[in-house]
Amino acid sequence: MTCALLQSRGCTVMTAADGRAALALAERQRPDVAFVDIDLPDISGYEVARQLARLGGIRLVAVTGYGQPEDVRRALAAGFDLHLKKPVRLDELERALGAAGQVR
Repeated sequence: MTCALLQSRGCTVMTAADGRAALALAERQRPDVAFVDIDLPDISGYEVARQLARLGGIRLVAVTGYGQPEDVRRALAAGFDLHLKKPVRLDELERALGAAGQVR
């Protein structure tokens, strides 16, 4: 649903089923924004964020069911620029994209 919503806003959307696939995709495609779940089947979203942060130039947005203050702190410490708690609202997605200059 999130992919369809982003596409309806004019975004090009690419998806990956796990952290390693996301890292490989990001290296090839260099997205402006990466929405990363924290609970991935192979490596944690925190590790994905740390590795993507090293590439530079990608706005990293954590999308997670974890919303306690410690969860937000941990996400930001891992390199995420923004922490969104599921279910993510449209205005939150637009804010995440707008900050990266992606919303027209």
